[in-house]
Amino acid sequence: MNTRFFPIICSLLFLASCKSATEPGVVYNYFPLSVGSHWHYSAGSSGAFTRTCVGDTTVNGKIYAVIVQTPAYQFAQRNKDSVWYYRKDGSTIYTLLPDTMNVLHECKYIEPTLGASGTYYTLTFLGATEKLTTKVTYNVTKQNFRDTTDGKVYSNTMIEHIRSEIFHPGSTSVVTEGDYYFAEGVGLEDQVVYGDLTMELTGYEIK
Repeated sequence: MNTRFFPIICSLLFLASCKSATEPGVVYNYFPLSVGSHWHYSAGSSGAFTRTCVGDTTVNGKIYAVIVQTPAYQFAQRNKDSVWYYRKDGSTIYTLLPDTMNVLHECKYIEPTLGASGTYYTLTFLGATEKLTTKVTYNVTKQNFRDTTDGKVYSNTMIEHIRSEIFHPGSTSVVTEGDYYFAEGVGLEDQVVYGDLTMELTGYEIK
């Protein structure tokens, strides 16, 4: 994989997912957003890192939790690929993604319905003029099952399949897809991307 695409792929693949809510009145929490919560991951050859909810911020009149990754991606553009913004509305999680001229727009990240799916596009600038258009599609393929990751059992897990296609001017597109596992009350606990990107939760603390 071309390393110049790595931070964009990671950010976009990290930014997009869903869940199931077949039981009326049930509110699921597949991504705790309390300040101070943190998650430790192992990513194979890419090394280990931590994601922490450091606080919140207001964008377009809405309050978003701020998630920061340390260490930052090696190829992060102006650090923006290591900071994410999320807000919760019931069981649904929304995130902010960059669009034309890096304006942030809100997209669904976790939608708690089996079979939920969607498509969105982003535009990312590399330097002053070079830009990449990315098409992301997602769908929820499984819900409410037990999963084991790194020796730990998660009793209520969902899977979202995500496909990201980056269109680069003058060259063929770069496609990455995989499955993302979210555990109730925990967050992202496993990430299996077809190819060379795999990520496992090794420890966490929800405040």
